[in-house]
Amino acid sequence: MPIDQMMVTITRPLEEAVNSVPGLQNVRSITSRGSAEIDLFFDWNVDMFQTLQYVNVAISRVQSELPPTARVTADRLTFASFPIMGYSFSADNMDQTKLWEMVTYEIKPSLEPPRRRFHSADPGRART
Repeated sequence: MPIDQMMVTITRPLEEAVNSVPGLQNVRSITSRGSAEIDLFFDWNVDMFQTLQYVNVAISRVQSELPPTARVTADRLTFASFPIMGYSFSADNMDQTKLWEMVTYEIKPSLEPPRRRFHSADPGRART
């Protein structure tokens, strides 16, 4: 479906429907050919489990107005969905180059998860 048609038949109706959900602060959407992503941002103090139910109810109200091939899902994203951690290193008794090398070659590898190594089994030997 072309972008203009997606905007009119899917993105806008969904945006308008979820606009009534309590605690909603901001709506951002990206519409492309054949797909739309709508991001909803809420107050920090709302119960997100209940809010997800409100979002699903709002979507169900307009579902019959959307094209029959439209599939709409709502998911709650948490920090666990995007595990991010930042570190900052400084040292008064070490020059920047040595500090960078130490962080890059000693500290950073110890923070990364271990790489999984897969070994192929001996083809002539059966696994039991």
